[in-house]
Amino acid sequence: MTAPNLTDPPVPGALPRWLERLMGAKEAAAFGDQEALRWFVQGMIELEPSGHVQLICQLLDFNRPQAGWKHLDRHVRQRFAWHAAAMDVVGGRLVDGSAGPVSWVLAGMHPDGRVRQRAIDAMCAGPLAVTGPADGLASGVGASDHLATKGWVSMWDFLEPDTHTGPLTILMPVIMLRSADWVDEVRAAALAALRVRVLADARFLPTAVWSLPLVAGRTRGRQAVAVLREAFAVAPANLRDTLVRAVDPAIGRTSAALCRDLG
Repeated sequence: MTAPNLTDPPVPGALPRWLERLMGAKEAAAFGDQEALRWFVQGMIELEPSGHVQLICQLLDFNRPQAGWKHLDRHVRQRFAWHAAAMDVVGGRLVDGSAGPVSWVLAGMHPDGRVRQRAIDAMCAGPLAVTGPADGLASGVGASDHLATKGWVSMWDFLEPDTHTGPLTILMPVIMLRSADWVDEVRAAALAALRVRVLADARFLPTAVWSLPLVAGRTRGRQAVAVLREAFAVAPANLRDTLVRAVDPAIGRTSAALCRDLG
């Protein structure tokens, strides 16, 4: 794949060909197509230096079907021959500080547990990954508004349009997957990251709830369930109610179950 030319003027009513192809690869990748997953990973790695954060978040948003995150996770962890060069690029960006959302996500799925842990640490330290410290739980007004109008929260809804900074909730599915990691150190780092986000800023809560089914059925996923149960216990009542009524079943049903657990 050649790097996309992001300076080309848009064609009215048409997507640039490279973007149309990348979106098509994403749709097939979400259903586990191995060739599409390969093309998607390579295309996203090439796209990352463009700095188009919102576009990257849209492309990484496997909202439907949710299993797309599991397919991507399994695919990246396999040791394909072509894959080594791509993962070297991702690892290099983590080391030299040029990593962005694509590298954080892919490194968080790396076959090497040490790289996965570095990715979690980078997500916590990166300027796009966290907001400023909050006094207790944020009000959740923005999250409630999005849920009430659309039924779900997109993973780029809270980015500032001019600076593209803010809560980068696209990272939450990766943090959730790693919260059930088989390596103790990776799992501990991811659980700490999950807990900090959902207890400090309610805007992360909808995506965390949406991501919970990725690990809820695993023995190692019990701790993530406990973290979200704790977050629900202190979340604003209006946000809890809106989450339970969300159109997206991955949010509504999971929220209802968490509320039942609270009694």
